[in-house]
Amino acid sequence: MTIPKQITPKDILSAEQLAELLSVSKDTIYSMVQQHKIPCRRIGKQPRFPIWLIIDWFNDSANLLEKGQV
Repeated sequence: MTIPKQITPKDILSAEQLAELLSVSKDTIYSMVQQHKIPCRRIGKQPRFPIWLIIDWFNDSANLLEKGQV
């Protein structure tokens, strides 16, 4: 997925929003960030998650699972 031509606030998720979307805890998201297992961008010290990066990450993870590489 490419970066949208127009980015709105809805396109950038907080850790809390991403945790809700993925049905995991906020602590799990922070742990994944620290382990570099999920893409993010930092705004100050806070990780933010551009939705297009999360979609790519999710699709890549699914492809690896299908190939038995995870």
